[in-house]
Amino acid sequence: MSIESVERVKEAELKAEEIKKNAEEKAKEIISDARKEARQIIEKAGIDADIKHKEIIEEAEKRAEVLYKEKIDNEREKCLKIKADGREHIGQAIDVIVRKVVNPDGNC
Repeated sequence: MSIESVERVKEAELKAEEIKKNAEEKAKEIISDARKEARQIIEKAGIDADIKHKEIIEEAEKRAEVLYKEKIDNEREKCLKIKADGREHIGQAIDVIVRKVVNPDGNC
């Protein structure tokens, strides 16, 4: 092989080595960028999940408050009806109590 051919082979090998080195650096850069992007995506997903969690809890608390108020109002209405019914029959209740306490002849 001539000297010229040997020099071309050496030159080609150096070029190939440089191309390989550049490719490895580019690959490392791509991997590094991909990892950064993945971390950012995961971080954003965590933040979004926290926000969604808070929204769901707030909505549930609002709904629970509405249901609680409805239940209290319902029970309050029932109590008012029971009181009203009781007032209608208070005379009868007094008569029953008096009859239990007082003998038929009017003596205790």
